[in-house]
Order: sequence, then C-alpha cells, then structure tokens
Amino acid sequence: VSQKKISSKTKMSHLNKKAAVFISGIGNDICSPFFDDSGKLNIVYQNSGSIKKINSVGNTQHVCNTNGHPSGACYSSDGVLYVADFGHAAILAVRKDGHQELVVGVYEDKPLKGPNSIYINNGDIYFTDSGTFGETGLHSATGSLFTISNSPSGQILKPISLGNLAYPAGIAVSADGKFMLVSFSLFLIMTYTLVILLY
Repeated sequence: VSQKKISSKTKMSHLNKKAAVFISGIGNDICSPFFDDSGKLNIVYQNSGSIKKINSVGNTQHVCNTNGHPSGACYSSDGVLYVADFGHAAILAVRKDGHQELVVGVYEDKPLKGPNSIYINNGDIYFTDSGTFGETGLHSATGSLFTISNSPSGQILKPISLGNLAYPAGIAVSADGKFMLVSFSLFLIMTYTLVILLY
C-alpha cells in the first residue's frame, strides 16, 4: 500500500453549490450518516449508542444500541451491520436478528485506541483507530489504519499504517477499489493505493 497527500490547491469549483437541509431536529449527538442496501438513510447517535434508520419527515426506526459510543457504521453485502465504537474500543458486528458480537478489539495483544470510521469494499473491512478526540493528533501521532481481509483461513486483521497517524478519522474507497482516502486532523487527506494480497 502506497500513500500520497491530496493537494489543497485542487480546484473544487463544482462544490460551490448551496446545500439544502435534508432533516433537522433529530438530536445533537448524530454523526456518520450512511445508507443500507435498500437506500435507506441510517444515523449514528454517538452519545446514546443508538443507530437508527430515518426518513425525510424525521420518522426513525430503531436498528440497534451498542451500549457504547459508536462513531461510524456500514453494512456488508450480506446485511451485517459493522460498527466502529469508541466506548468498546472495538469493531462490532450486529446480525439481522439483533445479536451483537465483537469482531476485533486488540492487535498483537494491544487494545485498540477506539475505532473511528469504517468502510467495506469487496468484502474487506477498513477502519481508522484514532481513540477519542485529543488522544491522537499532531502532538501524538499514534493512530492507525487497519484492514480485516478475507482469506481461505478466515478473516485476518492487518495494519496498513500502524501507530503513526495524527487522528485518522473519515475513510472512503474509490468505486474501482484501487484507492482509499483517509482524513486526518488539520484538514489533511491522504490517499492510499490498495494492492491485492494473495494468500
């Protein structure tokens, strides 16, 4: 995996369009909106631990509560909800029947700081591990970027960048699966070139 910075001088004139409010008044601890396979919007409530589906008139439907502090979530192709949770300092999986289980909370016998964002691409899970705000940053660049990859022997947790990132937060993968974008503190975005690993 290689990495490079995205220039802050990149022209983004197409982003100068006015944004419209989709919905308001649904809580002050919402973060990380994401869609399920049916196109329904889901919202993470970080302080209460809830994840809910929401429609354009503000009606919500309970999905789950992690009893922690979720920061990001996404669905796999088979409908499993994967959650990055600060409170549990772990990646959690919530099955369709509501059963919740720990996917990963340690790497090489060291606990994760607190996963922040999560993204699934072609069955592989990518997540940032930043800890709570202020735990990592320019003063302490000890955050990490991980992947949970599928192999013939099962899922394998591997670091992409271990213990050297300044508050890694948002994450996305390009449509062709070749590049991953990760945002950091101070408005920095890095791009990583993904390679296929053979087992």
